[in-house]
Amino acid sequence: MSVATLERTPTENLTLPREIAPNKHGHPRILLRDTSVKSWLDPQSGFLTPASHYRTILVIRPEGRWSIVHLQSIRKQGVSKNGKPWTRWMTGSIETFRLCRDGRVQRLTMSRRAGARWTGSHWVPIPKPDWLATQLGPDGSDLIRRHGLTEPRRADDLMPLFSYFGSLDAHSSAHIQRAMVGAPDLPTFTRNLFGVLRYRSDLVRAVAQSDLSTITVAHALRLVAPVDWIVQFLNSTRVENPWASNVGRIEKHLRNLDERSIRRLCLGQRAQMCDGAKVTLNGLGDLARFPVDPTVTRVESWADLHDRLARAQRDQLRRQQIERLGGMTRDLTVQQKPDVLRESISHVESSLVSAKLPDGYRITVPRTALDLVEWGDRLHNCIGGYAHAWNTGRSILGSVHHGGDLIGAFELVQPDSGNAWKVEQMLGKRNRGLEPEVRSAVEQAMTQAGVDVPQTYWGSR
Repeated sequence: MSVATLERTPTENLTLPREIAPNKHGHPRILLRDTSVKSWLDPQSGFLTPASHYRTILVIRPEGRWSIVHLQSIRKQGVSKNGKPWTRWMTGSIETFRLCRDGRVQRLTMSRRAGARWTGSHWVPIPKPDWLATQLGPDGSDLIRRHGLTEPRRADDLMPLFSYFGSLDAHSSAHIQRAMVGAPDLPTFTRNLFGVLRYRSDLVRAVAQSDLSTITVAHALRLVAPVDWIVQFLNSTRVENPWASNVGRIEKHLRNLDERSIRRLCLGQRAQMCDGAKVTLNGLGDLARFPVDPTVTRVESWADLHDRLARAQRDQLRRQQIERLGGMTRDLTVQQKPDVLRESISHVESSLVSAKLPDGYRITVPRTALDLVEWGDRLHNCIGGYAHAWNTGRSILGSVHHGGDLIGAFELVQPDSGNAWKVEQMLGKRNRGLEPEVRSAVEQAMTQAGVDVPQTYWGSR
């Protein structure tokens, strides 16, 4: 099957929209969408998309407010230890739009990716008149009015300065949003953001020529740096891409730094994250996610702060992985036909290990889950997180060496039980692609081992 197939569910045969049971708070709910999608194979990527169920619900809240909830459920299948197949539905993602008292719309998200749970929150600017139609259907505005609910206010109505800074900054931090609501001019916005005690005319001029991402970093510095340093930071610094959704959470790290470090971060003395006078937003986003390390008190630059915290987090994760995976050995009994699977894995692994590659290149496979942790440490990637897939036989993992140097790793998967293994990904250090001639030699060895090498996979380009 090359395209997704929509499948009507019993509830979809009923008239939509329709009222359903209230939520736990007693708020009425209206079901707007109830659709199932069968699992399907993408012909280009070769990835198997799981069966999913989608629902869109309008929640009617007090005082004319509302919430729009988009739910995605994913069907998971497996085999228990006693050999019985099981099927269950798990929440794949939840996207909620909430109308707040001041007319703004807040977007809350939750999704599961790579075995982890991810959450997010930001304010939606509502720049387009047809926004409700994209969320609720063609008659979205009529549905809102019919139930006596309040329509969302546009960003340029709530925030007169919204157009001044540009729509790319629509997802800026909550501090920026609060300071901008109702502010008719830049002096008011600056006073709201930095406070009355820090307000100065040169700070207003510095804010006027900066993008919101840089302003958000300056706001995080306000508690640890004097105004003179903040003004100079705004005048001399540009964030690479003006997008400030998570940057504001870096202040938790700044509180631990000494005065010398703060001065270097503000005044640009070997302090920028990339060439020129730019601070990369990806690096700042990493800082926002890193846990606080009280031992990091002196740094030379933003890059140094990023790298020190990254190393501390890596060491912490590695200790946890070693503790969790130390006793793990491959256990295929959770699969339907463990003996057949074991024979298949053994054939592929032995063929790859014995394959003759040119110029001293060779392929190895892990003996224990701790080998994967070591590979991830040396390659600076997340292959250690695939230990469970390797343990249960859902993936064959291997590494590529040149002499004594580890240069890459790969993952093979079996889309359907009993079918040939295929390449899912093959990447080098820091998830970069391998050199074309090396990748081609490894692909040839995989083909000789009976592995399907699709034209496109992660790392093929």
